[in-house]
Amino acid sequence: MIEEWQDGSSAPAEIKQRAAAQFRQSMASGEVRQVLSRPEGDVSLWREKHFEIVLEDQWITGVFDRVTIVRGPDGRPLRATILDFKSNEVADDAELAGLTEHYRPQLRLYGKALARMLRIDPSQVTLRLLFTYSGKVATL
Repeated sequence: MIEEWQDGSSAPAEIKQRAAAQFRQSMASGEVRQVLSRPEGDVSLWREKHFEIVLEDQWITGVFDRVTIVRGPDGRPLRATILDFKSNEVADDAELAGLTEHYRPQLRLYGKALARMLRIDPSQVTLRLLFTYSGKVATL
């Protein structure tokens, strides 16, 4: 998977090497493997899904890094999880908490947009940040 990405990427070799090393380091974290695992039941997965929506009289353009949608027996979305990847180098838990707060407005906005798109209540959208450098996951 890493080799396939590297072959298709136009990034400089040094960046590709750093990204691959960071990916391998992240995947060593049980916490990361857990949030990337397929949940039980009928689920859909979006990766790198671009969106545009008018929300609260504001035009919003963004990209969902990863969205997992859990569907009911009728195929309709019941709940969803947004997982946003961040490559910040996080030194400790205090810095992690600060960065989580920094990204909170973005994730809340994305959560509202997703809820509208899926026609579910915003309370049914879980918001998570995956810090790839440290292998930490923060749930907002």
